[in-house]
Order: sequence, then structure tokens, then C-alpha cells
Amino acid sequence: MLLSRTMRSLSFIRSIGSGAFGTVYLADLSSRQGFRRQVAVKVLHRQTVDDGEQLLSRIRDEARLLGLLQDDIIIKVLEIARVADHDAVLMEYIEGVDLQSVLDAGHRPPPRALAEIGALVAGGLSRAHEAVHPATGKPLNVIHRDVKPANIMVTRSGGVKLLDFGVARARFDARESHTGQLVLGTLNYMAPEYIVTGEVSPAADIYGLAVSLWQVAAGEPFGQPKVRQDSHERRVRQRLSALPAELAPMQRALGSMLQWDHNNRPISRDVEVAFDQVSTRLSGASLRVWARTAVAAVLQARGTGKDAIGLEGRTIELGEGDTER
Repeated sequence: MLLSRTMRSLSFIRSIGSGAFGTVYLADLSSRQGFRRQVAVKVLHRQTVDDGEQLLSRIRDEARLLGLLQDDIIIKVLEIARVADHDAVLMEYIEGVDLQSVLDAGHRPPPRALAEIGALVAGGLSRAHEAVHPATGKPLNVIHRDVKPANIMVTRSGGVKLLDFGVARARFDARESHTGQLVLGTLNYMAPEYIVTGEVSPAADIYGLAVSLWQVAAGEPFGQPKVRQDSHERRVRQRLSALPAELAPMQRALGSMLQWDHNNRPISRDVEVAFDQVSTRLSGASLRVWARTAVAAVLQARGTGKDAIGLEGRTIELGEGDTER
């Protein structure tokens, strides 16, 4: 039997991160029947009326979309709730750090581990790109639109999670927000055709993944996209030639993913296969071995985040008119 919302409570342990739109907390979700689990709770900061409703619509859409995808590489959204007069999203809690944080902390993954990350993310994108609605069988036409190191999480055990489908484009009946004609994402990881035409395809995710992997390999940003073919191709040649010699086996795969014509880029399923094959020819520790120490080191150094909303140490009942006890 499903428990009613009024029979559950959230006990906030600590903040684990804060950004422009919200603060993420580690919390215990418990019921009066003895069920207990740790969850991540993203509590949204208060916005203006118009901006707040648009943001909430996207968050509700993301939760619905992730519910439809149900993939191991995607963090599961449990529900949307009201917490201390704020909108909040309850998600599974994963002990991990995003690749941007790993880079910032100076823990660049070795070549073999990097190729394994590429294969795992490409596999997740492939399943998202090809996903169909479980009830209707209709294609969901999912495109992430914001693949970047900050949205790729590595766990302590060497797993990989693809984060933030909040600006993803997808088609499903319950969708509230309409972002198909908006240019959304992060400029440095946008495919050139997306900027020029505003049209997006799964190939844009392939481009974003290639730029992300190059950045992690080189330790510096790839740079803003070029909107002329000759300038784009010249930069790609320069960037690929700058890769360390031990990453030479990855050059061919990355070059194909960075093609100017998006129709010439490989599909995500083929990228997964390519990086799986390349990883066996690369040096260095495996993803599992590297993550065991690198992720633990970054987590330990990070400490606690800013408690921007003042929820640490509080226990709040979930349900109509949330109450504190």
C-alpha cells in the first residue's frame, strides 16, 4: 500500500551544493512505518512570479521525462514537493562528483578511464535518443542539449551519471514547457549548427560529449564554437593535435564527433562502441580504480555546502501544508 504524503518526513542533514536556482541537501526520508532512505533534495530559491513558474514547469517536465527514461546512467527523480514554502525535487542520493569539479581539483582521469567515461555517457545518450514512451511506444525524441563536464558525474565505485535534463528537448503528452525553438544550453559546448539555425538534433549531444572529453583530456576549455566551417575545421585540427601522445587512439573518434556537418557525426550507439574498443588500447588505471581514490579525495576536500535556505538540522513533514517538528 502506498503511504500518504502526510506519513513521511524529511530530516535535513547537510547542504551538499548551492547554485543560482537552488540548494541541494542530503536528507533522510522516513515514514512512520519504519521505512528510511537517504535522498538528495534540491530546494529551489524563490524566483519572480514569471521566472519561478517557468523554472518549475521545466523541473516538472524533467521529473516526468526521467520517469519515462528509467536508465541506470540517469539520476532518478522520486517526486516534486513543497518544503518550507519552497518548491523542491527529491532525487536518489549518489556519492559522486561532476567532472568539472574533478578537473578543478586537479584529478584528471587517465586515458583508459577517460575512454570508459566516454563510452558510458554515449551509451546513456543512445538509450535516451532512441527511447520510446513505455505506454504508447511513440518516440520521445530526447535530446539533452547541455552535455558538459559539469553534467557528467562519476561515483565512488566508478559509475557514471548524466545530470540535468532540465533543458532537454523531448516530446510527451504531459509536457508543460515549450523549449523547442529556444537556444538553451552552455555556449562552449553548443554545436555550431545549433547556434546558426536554432535547430537541434542528437548530433548536438555528440558534439557536446566530444568537446567535454577533449576538455577533460587537455585540462582547458575547447573554446566558443566557430560559426564558419573553415574556422571550425581549423580549430578542430589544432585541438586534436594538442592532445597528449598517450591519447592518440582517441583522436579519430573525437574528430568524427566534431564534424562540421552534423549529418556526418556518428550516432551515439556507434560512439559507445568506438570508445569501448579504444579503451582497451589506452594506458592508465581503469575508471573503477581511478574513481576509488579521486572521487573520494574530491568529496573529502569539498566539505559541506552553503545552507542558503537554512534547512540543516530541521525535520519537515511532507504533505499538504508542510509542518516542522
